[in-house]
Amino acid sequence: MKRVLAGLTIAGAVLVASGTPVSAASPQPDSGSVGTLATEAPSCVEREVRDEGWTDELYVVNRCGETKWLKAIIAYAGDSSCQKFDKNQGYIIHEWGYPGRFDRLELC
Repeated sequence: MKRVLAGLTIAGAVLVASGTPVSAASPQPDSGSVGTLATEAPSCVEREVRDEGWTDELYVVNRCGETKWLKAIIAYAGDSSCQKFDKNQGYIIHEWGYPGRFDRLELC
């Protein structure tokens, strides 16, 4: 009990001295994580989910006027890697099985 009180006393002293609680460090965005500050792909990127078999797949065509880097976000399954799509280029970006479900397409 004395150790707990001593810890609280030190934490209280830090709070008084600095004006901020010891554990109030705000989380910093992870610069290596795409999902932290990701932006959904624009409407000029066409998406088609093909789900007629054992696995679902996402076919994407970049109709934008410039190259786009895209990543498929799949709920309940693994996401795709970040892939480059040149102007007017299209291909299957990702495949997944049940219980996965297409959630969104992000810029990366």
